[in-house]
Amino acid sequence: MSRLRGEITIEEIDDWFSIGAKSVKNTKSVPRTATGGRFFNPETQSARVPTEKVYVPSYHQPSYNATAYAEAYRIEEEQDLFNSQSQTNNDFVGLGGKMEHLDLESIVSGSVAVPDDLVPENATDVYNSYNFDHRYDQKLPITQYRDQVLATIESNQVTVIQGSTGSGKTTQVPQYILDHYASMGKYCNIIVTQPRRIAAMSIARRVCSERNWDVGTICGYQVGMDRTANEDTRLLYVTTGVLLRKLIKTKNMLQFTHVILDEVHERDQETDFSLLIVRKLLRSNSRHVKVVMMSATFDSDMFGQYFAVPIRDRLEPAPVVCVEGKAYNVSEYYADDLTQLGEIPPLDETRPEISEQAYIMACRLIQEFDNLDIKKQGIIKGNKFAPYRGTVLVFLPGYAEIENMQKLLKQVGRHS
Repeated sequence: MSRLRGEITIEEIDDWFSIGAKSVKNTKSVPRTATGGRFFNPETQSARVPTEKVYVPSYHQPSYNATAYAEAYRIEEEQDLFNSQSQTNNDFVGLGGKMEHLDLESIVSGSVAVPDDLVPENATDVYNSYNFDHRYDQKLPITQYRDQVLATIESNQVTVIQGSTGSGKTTQVPQYILDHYASMGKYCNIIVTQPRRIAAMSIARRVCSERNWDVGTICGYQVGMDRTANEDTRLLYVTTGVLLRKLIKTKNMLQFTHVILDEVHERDQETDFSLLIVRKLLRSNSRHVKVVMMSATFDSDMFGQYFAVPIRDRLEPAPVVCVEGKAYNVSEYYADDLTQLGEIPPLDETRPEISEQAYIMACRLIQEFDNLDIKKQGIIKGNKFAPYRGTVLVFLPGYAEIENMQKLLKQVGRHS
């Protein structure tokens, strides 16, 4: 987890994983120092031989089979869940030492209500300050699934939504939830994760534009230290790293009613760690929170199975809502189809870099798109472009490559 190492300390991780964990008996943990680890003596500034037996997790021991450990852990975890279900008279230790009954069937049915003490005073008054009179875009494939999406989320603690890119999942599903709770006058606080900073900011602005809301009011965003939100905010778009920091700090999800993990199919380190944390908290101290995972691929059943809950004698996976249809027709073309634009840039798999020929080819392709628009629409008087130019999304690996592409496009624009 190199991306997290600079932000999360070892002590925080150790402390967090103690939530709901089985205690290890007859072991002592040697305090770490900032520079030397477990066996560093700060007084002599040298390594020392431990005089006591130090507990070493099995996955850190030599000749350890990680796959076997993961499988054994999964089996043990499932057995613990089944045991918890069968022992209906056992109490579950909730927050603040309060004893609560752990009813696993209520987790699947989604019937666990938000505790009154977690609802801020006058929390629903905010709905009166904003316009909720809105018509959803009927062209988006997700729109016809609105009732099904809401019903599934309301009746289950975990829901998986699978739909292709452009179906409207990211912008519309959070609005469905917010509008639903506003219409009932019930409190909600929704957080939506995005793997990239630009996506979190642009999507929040898009939602506010659709609803004629000011960014940072009832809908806002937070990326890193940049937080554009206030006390009215009920829909917050964040990067996955921001959610991780919040959960690791609080060790619960009680400040939210809905946690939406978007683009889970990307499976980067932060997304996988978020899934692990969210599942752990759902099974320990945040049972009232609704979790929605959204994916653009067809492996959604895998996520549903990961959040499966034992019902009687079997594991019941989280339900999957499949959104059929695409907002636009998509055609696929490859580099070999672009020979009429010039020589195809050579590809050297041993040198992961963008060649100058590749930049030139991309610029020529963008020029061809402009030419197609001009042939179809004509040219604006006093301009060299069509009245309505299309948009081209170019994926580049870093800031330097983006600057190179921008400079080349400006040069082409001056000479065209």
